[in-house]
Amino acid sequence: MDWDALAAKAEAFRPAERVETLRAACRRADEAARVGDVLDALD
Repeated sequence: MDWDALAAKAEAFRPAERVETLRAACRRADEAARVGDVLDALD
């Protein structure tokens, strides 16, 4: 999923502080997915 695109779309609907929270959450989700991919590759 393109988290940056999702966060950009949210900017039109949310106050700036909520968008930043959403952007941070998207970054964490993306990082978690990458870690999961690495762990799967190591199995």
